[in-house]
Amino acid sequence: MNIILFGSSGFIGCHVYQLLTKTNHNIRCISSKSLNFAQSEINKNTVIQMFYKTDVIINMVGIMSNNHQLMQAIHHDTPLKLAQIAKSCHVKKWINISALGANSKSHIAFVKSKGQGDKAILDLQDDGFDVHIVRPSLIFGKGGTSTNLFLLLAKMPILPLPNGGKFIIQPVHIDDVAQGIINIALHKYNKRIINFTGAEMCTLSQYLTHLRHRYYNKPNAFIITIPYKFTNAILKISRYFTNNMISPDSLELLNQGSVSDNTYYHFLLKKMPISYKNF
Repeated sequence: MNIILFGSSGFIGCHVYQLLTKTNHNIRCISSKSLNFAQSEINKNTVIQMFYKTDVIINMVGIMSNNHQLMQAIHHDTPLKLAQIAKSCHVKKWINISALGANSKSHIAFVKSKGQGDKAILDLQDDGFDVHIVRPSLIFGKGGTSTNLFLLLAKMPILPLPNGGKFIIQPVHIDDVAQGIINIALHKYNKRIINFTGAEMCTLSQYLTHLRHRYYNKPNAFIITIPYKFTNAILKISRYFTNNMISPDSLELLNQGSVSDNTYYHFLLKKMPISYKNF
């Protein structure tokens, strides 16, 4: 099987690539130098040659940014153009890595752009072109931007958290995410949108407490509840120092809840996903 990876140098992409190299399939990694998702123009003939005799394409390119037009290009415009070309080239399967809660009607720019991209590509699905949308929850793993951020927060003896950190989350391990993506690539599944969530739910404060115990062997941190009226002002400043991982949009995502039933994901993995308690 011939498989093309977009975003293989990213957090998820690196893990997917490493697992795929252990199989007998032919893997091609397309870098941003060869095809930049941020560019509005695509050389169709070049892409057609790139997709020649390709069976599966896995798109793992994503970004969180203040630039809404950039996110729209990377999450919707370019993937849609590429998927249309892939379908015309008789590529059998397209796997799009999205985000839990992606919604084309959301007022959150990141979530909206992801949702619009998902919907547009799903509309291309037919008997000859298999489309799957993967929507992971908060991912834990080495090299992850959010993981590094949470480990940094967990180290702090005093934690000022909006709502006291009582947001409900369902973290998933990168090993399970990568294996789930590969299983979809190599096997036939009927479900089009698949949520990837861990075995257990917890609050953000419980998650940080676990990381604090597990990684630093330290007692519980002192948690200070930040009133919402002060939160947005703080987050608008902090987003510039945290690569947009802490921003008003990320707070809104937490407020919505990052959880989902994982019954199908359990079936896909052929095992229960790892609990955050075992990270």
